[in-house]
Amino acid sequence: LKKAPKVKNNEPNLGVEDLLEHFYRQKIPMAVATSSSAESFRLKTAHLKDIFSVFHHVVTGSSDPEVKNGKPAPDIFKVCASRFPGNPMNSECLVFDDSPNGVTAALAAGMQVVMIPDPILTVWHNMSSSNATYVLNSFEDFRPEMFSLPPYFATMNRSAFKPVTHVIFDLDGTLLDTERIHKKTFTKIAKDYGKEFPDDLRIQILGKQEMDVAILIIDRLQLNLTPEELLKLARTEEEKELRNVQLMHGVRNLLEYFCRHKIPMAVATSSSEKSYHLKTGHLKNIFSVFHHVVTGSSDPEVKHGKPAPDIFNICASRFPGNPTNNKFLVFEDSPNGVTAAVAACMQVVMVPDPMLPREMTDNATHVLDSMEDFCPEMFSLPPRGSSCSCSS
Repeated sequence: LKKAPKVKNNEPNLGVEDLLEHFYRQKIPMAVATSSSAESFRLKTAHLKDIFSVFHHVVTGSSDPEVKNGKPAPDIFKVCASRFPGNPMNSECLVFDDSPNGVTAALAAGMQVVMIPDPILTVWHNMSSSNATYVLNSFEDFRPEMFSLPPYFATMNRSAFKPVTHVIFDLDGTLLDTERIHKKTFTKIAKDYGKEFPDDLRIQILGKQEMDVAILIIDRLQLNLTPEELLKLARTEEEKELRNVQLMHGVRNLLEYFCRHKIPMAVATSSSEKSYHLKTGHLKNIFSVFHHVVTGSSDPEVKHGKPAPDIFNICASRFPGNPTNNKFLVFEDSPNGVTAAVAACMQVVMVPDPMLPREMTDNATHVLDSMEDFCPEMFSLPPRGSSCSCSS
């Protein structure tokens, strides 16, 4: 499927081209059912002929004599389904639509429907989205496995993801839900000194060693504190919450998967050893699965913190068997951590903070919304099987 050039008007929606290419390469028959007339359809799609050539047929409701009643009547979808070879049942057709009328029509035709509603139709969205089989914000969010279709990685260039044998996890914001605690703490301290703790500074310190964090905050906010004094204030403020901090969503199942398949794991955290034990003391059974832990702020071998690669190089060297760095997969949440992992010649899966600008995830090998979305097969690891969260 050739990619059509972008145009100013009537561009494909975000994620459409990738989804069409996936269906095309997996030989999933596709058609268009539009309420437009044939003339209007040609006008809108003439500059996108390469893209629209993938469809088996197009039904234009406003000019097709077989379509007696428009949406929300089911006529157009029934007619569209009947024109596929092999007479597929309506229940075997999946519809993508953005309108309440389209959703109603598809359901009336006995089809499942994925709705991607127009954000401005707030009232209609609330009234109608509950009727759709599934509701998305964008085509980019669609996961074919939910409808027993081949997953995206079946289409992806396999050379983009190299086989791995070992896994390294960052701690804060990746395994543990600590970043919100840190944000609250530094916001309070800044306020106590008549300052604000801005989001761009929060992003800047993500993944850095404790002393580096303190220096950056003091310099930026012009606080009359030493780094040691700031860290002491932060520890006092955070201690109670950190003793009960919870795992990030999807972490427990992913660790169980790696443990079950005997994939060696380690932790590489910018925290100190004391801080690490404070955060994980109530989760000893879970953290016992790691072969070792490298605490960057207190390990004498880690000369430079993230974004330097030192911590990942050291972490890799402590596994038995001397695995090469290109056999490691790193899980990170911060741009500094991603940069460090890439500099260490490792692949890195990023599960970023939702507030992080999209462009700050570009260096990651793969980006996920949650650990639950990770599919091991992409990196030649054993499949999760029926429990794979990317298909649930």
